[in-house]
Amino acid sequence: MLSVLLSLLVLGTVVGEYHEITVPCQTTEQCISFPKMPPDAICDDFVCKCFDENREMRKDCPGMGPAIAMQGRASGSLVGRTCTRNDDCNLANGFCDSILKVCTCRTGFVKSGDSRRCLKGVKSLGSSCQDDEQCKVIIDNSRCADGQCKCLEKYHFLEDTCWKTIEFGEECMLSQECAHVAEAECNMHDRKCTCPLGSVISQDGRRCLPSVWKIESECAESVQCLHLLGAECIDKICRCRSGQHFDVSTDRCVVTKGLGENCEGNHECYQDDSSDPKSLSCIAGTCICSEGFYREEGKCVAGANAATASAVLLLLSLLALFSHSS
Repeated sequence: MLSVLLSLLVLGTVVGEYHEITVPCQTTEQCISFPKMPPDAICDDFVCKCFDENREMRKDCPGMGPAIAMQGRASGSLVGRTCTRNDDCNLANGFCDSILKVCTCRTGFVKSGDSRRCLKGVKSLGSSCQDDEQCKVIIDNSRCADGQCKCLEKYHFLEDTCWKTIEFGEECMLSQECAHVAEAECNMHDRKCTCPLGSVISQDGRRCLPSVWKIESECAESVQCLHLLGAECIDKICRCRSGQHFDVSTDRCVVTKGLGENCEGNHECYQDDSSDPKSLSCIAGTCICSEGFYREEGKCVAGANAATASAVLLLLSLLALFSHSS
């Protein structure tokens, strides 16, 4: 008989006498989702309240005694379980909140994902952990992986935050989303991750490098020399390939044509060891010494014999004109 009475007390009734049972809450959604709770239940002053037949609010809800008893036994959760004293919780590093009447974790501890443990809180990303919840409470979009708090996959860490990783060239909202590529930014015009003006993406796609605008300037990769058409990064210097030279009039590398070789314009005629790029000219489709230079041992040099060379140059020019007119 005693055991029967004790069971009736747990269910909230004793020989027909009704006992008020309160259900703690923080939101109305918690009340509605509670087993056997009427659909019009609301959360008021941290307690689930129901309306009676006269539509007057009351703390106890019909049929909640059995529901609470079942919830206390069937649920595997310890954190959030209803209680009246600490012993009801049976929770290491937890206690019974006297206001909410629920088991909760002590300060400095967080509930585990299954709500069965109170785990020591962590301080930062990279700290040791046992459960994802330890990481989530200090930084969004994080998890516990390999015993350490880390950002979720496809997220990266910057400025105490795990930012979504936006691939280079894809749409973005903030520059922090592009920061996994060093020096990249979210372009405000087209909202895409890109390199700032005056820089280019590296070959491995991991950083933005400054563009090189002057031949014979320092570089790390050939992509930096793209503005100097045809140039490459050779020995950490933007240079033209072997057999080419840089022509300032066209801002590009062109195939070098030497003395006596066929040519299409002055920009092709060039001799490497000349301090004056104008020592050669393209006359009648052939590279010859320019005015003021003369030929000596297969090269054009400036000197006293320049007048003779100039006369020859003039004669060749007249012959070229004559051949075209005839």
